[in-house]
Amino acid sequence: MSNRDLYRFLALTFGLGALVQAVAIRSGVHAGGHGWLALAMWTPAIAALSFGPTRRYVVPALRRKGWRTLGYAFVAGTSVSALQMISLWLTHTGHWNDALFALTPDHSRIAGAHGVGLILGVGEQGFGYFALNLLLSISTGSVLSMFIGGIGEEIGWRGILQPELARRFGPLRGTVVVGLVWAYWHVPVNLAGYNDAAHPVLATFVLFPAFVVSFSFVLAWLTQRSRSAWPAALAHGANNTLNAGLLVVASSWTADQTTGLAAALLVGSFFGWRLSRDRKDARSMELSGAVPA
Repeated sequence: MSNRDLYRFLALTFGLGALVQAVAIRSGVHAGGHGWLALAMWTPAIAALSFGPTRRYVVPALRRKGWRTLGYAFVAGTSVSALQMISLWLTHTGHWNDALFALTPDHSRIAGAHGVGLILGVGEQGFGYFALNLLLSISTGSVLSMFIGGIGEEIGWRGILQPELARRFGPLRGTVVVGLVWAYWHVPVNLAGYNDAAHPVLATFVLFPAFVVSFSFVLAWLTQRSRSAWPAALAHGANNTLNAGLLVVASSWTADQTTGLAAALLVGSFFGWRLSRDRKDARSMELSGAVPA
């Protein structure tokens, strides 16, 4: 892909993204703007499909389903939030999310779920039933989120930018650049307080990019392993779905940001190591003339 094609794709992605995000902000990012935010997630795909050179990247990434990697994708997509909840619980800096999942007075059962949809019902239920209910609900929500918006973004970020920037800068540096592009594409809604209403500027330019760059290594590894955009889209959807219904929530803004960023950095470092190791193994096999099983 030429520099001109790459810059044209980025210009259209950011231009369309900013335009749709502006409408979402006007409608309220925490209220009536949700539909516009979902549409904004499709602007990278729209930009990618608008030009022949970028469209040639997209079609193979969509045709390959990456079925064997989808299980990894679900686990990887929920890993950061799961690790953060464990950290909050172990460090006593978080508490059970009673606002969403109320407990009975003796704490022996779930009294009911509020503000979230659960596949097997939201009424009173035992913890075993609730665990199954939650797993099915998160799985279903992840798939829905993948189709509603995840694949729209990942067509651009992982379908085009990941292979192109990895070719130019190498897998690790390329992934950092992809993560920064992904993070700063969110600038309009983040400045409006979408991801952090308390400290929007700090979140927009420091905290959110750090999280997104870390999570980009998860999605880069999935893309490299599957050569498809679908596993990354599922992981993207899983992360968004679990974040909407955390079981354990932080007791303070500092605890939330500290544990969340630490979890993202830990998970991102692991997948960055996997990304680098798998690339080296593939090169070794190519040099030796071995054929992978």
